[in-house]
Amino acid sequence: MLTDKEIKQVHPEYSEYVQDWDYYYRSYIGGNEYREGAYLRKYLNEDAAPGDQYGQRLLNTALQNHVKSIVHIYRSYLFRTSPTRTLSNTVSLPDVTQFMSDVDLKGTDLNAFMKKIQDSLMVYGSMWLIVDRPAYRTLTRAEELQMGIRAYVNAYVPGNVLDWEYTPTITGRNELTYLKIIEHSGDEYDQLVVWYPEKEERYWVV
Repeated sequence: MLTDKEIKQVHPEYSEYVQDWDYYYRSYIGGNEYREGAYLRKYLNEDAAPGDQYGQRLLNTALQNHVKSIVHIYRSYLFRTSPTRTLSNTVSLPDVTQFMSDVDLKGTDLNAFMKKIQDSLMVYGSMWLIVDRPAYRTLTRAEELQMGIRAYVNAYVPGNVLDWEYTPTITGRNELTYLKIIEHSGDEYDQLVVWYPEKEERYWVV
């Protein structure tokens, strides 16, 4: 179990870029989210003026969301023609066809999923994609297929991945051995998932 200090610890790269990611997100969402970021430069001595002059100027500033328009236009060009995937002799496997039609166990097919990833990559410049499968062990392949045990993908924006660690193996390859992510963010608490190769831990942070 992590201590309170370890729970609050974040990766140095997270500390360096978290404000940038927040700016990118607000720029893409636009509207009140962008206005609340208060990116409009303040005038000299504007804070000393009577009333909330800066706040009023924010309210009077027109907000046209060009970022979202550009991202969606680029995606529409990129996916104008549906991708063609060569799956060789795996194309007829039940778990492969299920993965193609429901890649994240939420009913999202692979093309729709990749469109969402493309949008997020245009906004943030990077994404975390985690491929996993249930740890439940079956005796036969038939039982595994019957129970729907198969691989699936979870996607996380960089602002939700708080800390991570790669450890070099004896072959020199770096393997992910620690990952801390925000699985759910709410008004009252955040739910954190801490992943290790052999286990997962969950924490609720107020």
